[in-house]
Amino acid sequence: MRIKTFLIAFFLIISIGKAAGETSSRNIISVNADYAERSEKTGYTMYRGNVEISQGNLLIKADQIQIFYAEGSAKSIVCEGLPSTLEYEASDQTLIKAEANNLAYSVDKNIVDLKNNATLQNNGTVIRGDSITYDLTLDTWQAKGGDKDEQNRIQLLIPAIGTPGL
Repeated sequence: MRIKTFLIAFFLIISIGKAAGETSSRNIISVNADYAERSEKTGYTMYRGNVEISQGNLLIKADQIQIFYAEGSAKSIVCEGLPSTLEYEASDQTLIKAEANNLAYSVDKNIVDLKNNATLQNNGTVIRGDSITYDLTLDTWQAKGGDKDEQNRIQLLIPAIGTPGL
């Protein structure tokens, strides 16, 4: 059992270390969940029930988190919850917050996809829509409204000049 717990933590460190940058990957990783399972053959790992994963400047919370592997390394992290949240403090001390019912992180592309009730907060600006794609490398985003009446358009809130946090 200790070996399996160690392996789960080891592969999670690799996955989240890529997501959070070089400084976080050197920090201790903490995983809290009601349940965990892992396939040693495929590397698929799933955490369920009040999942909290933290490492350095990265915090992820969700009802369920799945990690998918290919060729020996993590390729994507998929979070589901009402909502799932991700908080990341960039090297310039900017706090980036993302939340959605479905949150997916592509490790290779360094892109976060937020779907269903998506919100992204970055340096005081708030973006809301049905889906948001955020490129952590390029610091760019794309937002889309949905088909439902209340989310058929995006909402962008830009703070006034001189607002704290800018």
